[in-house]
Order: sequence, then C-alpha cells, then structure tokens
Amino acid sequence: MKHIALVVGSVVSCFAFSCGGVGPEGPDVTGGGTTQAREDLAIHATPECQGVVGTWRGQVYSEPHAGYYDFTVRVSQPSADAPELSGTILARSWAGATEDVAPPEACNGGFHWTVVEPAVGHVADDGSLTFEGASWQVGEHFCGEEVTSYSPDKLEVVPIKDEATGRVTLSGVLTDGAVWSQTGLHIELDRVSCQAGESL
Repeated sequence: MKHIALVVGSVVSCFAFSCGGVGPEGPDVTGGGTTQAREDLAIHATPECQGVVGTWRGQVYSEPHAGYYDFTVRVSQPSADAPELSGTILARSWAGATEDVAPPEACNGGFHWTVVEPAVGHVADDGSLTFEGASWQVGEHFCGEEVTSYSPDKLEVVPIKDEATGRVTLSGVLTDGAVWSQTGLHIELDRVSCQAGESL
C-alpha cells in the first residue's frame, strides 16, 4: 500500500487510521487484502449525507508488509454535484497476522504508527471517484523504527447504495505507486458520518 523507508532500511507501508488520537480503535475486519464493514461504526445514509461528503472508514491487510492498514478518509465537496474533492486520509498501520484486526495495546517488536495525508480528488461523470494523498507526515509513532519516507495512497472507488437500508459504501482499489502499484488492494469504506470532520 505504501513504501516506507525505515532508519534500518526496511520498507514498510503505512496508512494512518487515527492520527493524533483522532477516531476510534481499529475496525472489526478480516484480512487477505479485503475489507469488511465495521457494523458498530457504520451508519445508514440519510438525506443529510450529500454527495460523497463525510467520513469514511475501511481496512486492508497487506501481505507484503505483514500488517494492517486502517483508514479514515475525510472528504469535503463544495456541493453535492461538484466534481472537486478535498480532505485528508488518516492511516494507521501495525504489524501482525490476519487475525490481529485491532491495533496492539503495547509494542510487540513490530511497527505501529500513523500517517496523515492532505488529499485531493474528483468525481467522474459516471459517479466514480479518485481521492489521493498529495503529501504526508507522521502523526504518531508508537513502535518500530522511525518512518523516514512514505508513498501516498490513492483510492479509485465507486459509491454503492443499498436501496433497502440506504447504506452507502465506497468500493474499489487502493494503490500507492510502490508496493501496491500493479493490481492494488481491494478496499471498501463505510460512511460513518455525514461530516468530514476537522481539517488536520
């Protein structure tokens, strides 16, 4: 998902889910490069949710990095039909097996940190959207070597609405131009709030 150079020269990928204490602990999902909704956080879409504005959450497991990447994506849009998007991507990453779906409470010898990415994007005529980090900075460093470089994330997703419940998800591909540059990883994000939240 990302390319991160550590002081020891190892490459690690990171995406911050909660930076600076923003957001709840990692979502309840399974690994294998797929994402499942966290039912306790997901909310049904309401008339107040306009366009793709809001806070979205999703998680992937990256086999190359042997760890999870947990994302909080905050999207702002001038109006429901405006193509321009802006906001932030918060990525939290930690080392673990596929069953380690929540961030560790203590250092276990692996990596664990967050990254914040100011992001921009656009909505295409067919309704699909692209949202990608324009830069990055370390948010919090919990465990492992210092993060010295990082490949920003790019989401290429399509909004999918469940007509029965009104619930909207963003489904598509996550790439980073480095480790996940070929086929990317499948990701699904749930809208957990109609608000984009505070800028970071």
